[in-house]
Amino acid sequence: SAAIKRIDAISLLSRQDMESFLSEVDALKQLKHPSILPLLSAYILKGKPYIVSVYASNGSLHDRLQRQVPEPIAQDEAILILSQVGQALHYAHQRDRIHGNLKPQNILFTSKGDALLADFKLTSLSSSPDNSTSISPNGLPYMSAEQIEGVNSKENDQYSLGCIAYEMFTGRKPFTTPSIEQPGTYYKTRALIAPTKLNPALPRSIE
Repeated sequence: SAAIKRIDAISLLSRQDMESFLSEVDALKQLKHPSILPLLSAYILKGKPYIVSVYASNGSLHDRLQRQVPEPIAQDEAILILSQVGQALHYAHQRDRIHGNLKPQNILFTSKGDALLADFKLTSLSSSPDNSTSISPNGLPYMSAEQIEGVNSKENDQYSLGCIAYEMFTGRKPFTTPSIEQPGTYYKTRALIAPTKLNPALPRSIE
């Protein structure tokens, strides 16, 4: 089974843009790791880029977190997911490939429950003049200040993974505080609540 992703927000009209996109997808296809979602092919139809990948049938980490709210994910399960995604990131970084778009929506699961790192940021698309989705609201809580300012680095990926780990172990996104006046509403804060305060069962070593 395969998944076909059409990127409506982007139009590739010049030959150079088309070749850059197809070349970048070809490079991503060379990433062979058991915890990276395999890309199969890419094509452009009427200026719209399409990406074909293996179909991950068991949803995303975002789905799991939503089902758990406001409880954290089981510790052993969280450690396994972080291990698989972390190894995939390390593999990509060793090959000078930055993910650049790490968030729970881009961690998918196979039918066996194994985690897959998906949707690497395509720099060939993010430089397009009509790209209005360079910063997704869904990804904002997991982005470092440097990444928001446009800096792409391996350290940004590590920061994003740390934010995801915090949410899995605590049931809450980092740097958010619940509103007393509006239950269920959170506002941004500079102060990070210690994970063990939100999840007393969490070992200090993990914190």
